[in-house]
Amino acid sequence: MEWGGVIFPVWLLWLAAAAALALADLALLGGQLLLVAAGLAALIAAAAAALGAPFVGQVWLFLGGTAVFVPALIFGIPGVRRRWRAPGDLDGKRGETVTVVAQGDRLVGKLKSDRYPIQLIDGSTPEEGEELVVDRMEGITLFVERPRRGAGRR
Repeated sequence: MEWGGVIFPVWLLWLAAAAALALADLALLGGQLLLVAAGLAALIAAAAAALGAPFVGQVWLFLGGTAVFVPALIFGIPGVRRRWRAPGDLDGKRGETVTVVAQGDRLVGKLKSDRYPIQLIDGSTPEEGEELVVDRMEGITLFVERPRRGAGRR
């Protein structure tokens, strides 16, 4: 491949893509390894390029490898699935304090900078400005409780 008068081997570009994916995983996803799996597919495409495979074949190898490695990483490797978390996953936030704030005509819980629908475990209604403690999260709803008297933060 020629760029700016300089000829680059295509395998070198695939190698750069693999490195960029691995670095992006560390920087953006905190080491969840999802983009590293795509980087592994890019390494396979680089090997195919070095062996003289046509570019269309390299792209198909990359796409196929990504389609296989990412789900295999999430569902197949013991211990990795526990590290992968959806963006809304509380990841140990049980016991965190949420503040009840008004959002339009309903009350929601503000946890750090995010707002979630809330439901008190005892079925009562929260009041605006009240501070509640997170028990669990189901879907996007925080199930909360009032802090126990005399009890510090969990």
